[in-house]
Amino acid sequence: YSDALLTVTYRTPDGYTVIDSDDPETLITENVDDWTEFLTISGRRLWWGSEGSDTVVGPFQPRPLGDEASPGMLITGMTWKITRYEVLSVPQVWRDLNGYVNSDELYSRTLGMTFAPETLLYMPMTMQRTITSDGLKAWTVTQTMSHRLTGWNSFYDPKRAGWFPVYTPPVGENKEQDQNRIYTPTTFKDKLNWK
Repeated sequence: YSDALLTVTYRTPDGYTVIDSDDPETLITENVDDWTEFLTISGRRLWWGSEGSDTVVGPFQPRPLGDEASPGMLITGMTWKITRYEVLSVPQVWRDLNGYVNSDELYSRTLGMTFAPETLLYMPMTMQRTITSDGLKAWTVTQTMSHRLTGWNSFYDPKRAGWFPVYTPPVGENKEQDQNRIYTPTTFKDKLNWK
């Protein structure tokens, strides 16, 4: 034969839905909640300033706060939630990220923010499965990351009156190599399907 008659029948495969341009479906939503943490710090490395000034120069004799006062410090951050709808198969790597922090800068186009390394902590995600009357079996997955400006591996050192990285105790001969951060850094970008 040199010619053939072909009949093609189109249909949507099971597990997929047709998106009508007149009635678009929500695929992803994002939520941001700001939060604060109040931290009481030692006054041993802090000094009283002169009245009406933030300096300790002039005839005023500076003196340390000592144990007279324990000032408070407000740490700011935010919780960033990304909800993905109609996820047919949840990648295991999303679960494996629980308790990790970002090792590299991460840029969010939607927020217009760049997150510095180790400032995003990946929290346990929530998953809800839906089975529709047309046979669609899909998950709604909410991924949560907590952003802390000071970083998740830096803590306030009252002896130095500043924020410094902390590590687990060194073990073995190579003490530098054996130091581990409290929250292990890993790349988020490729694991979360972000470009």
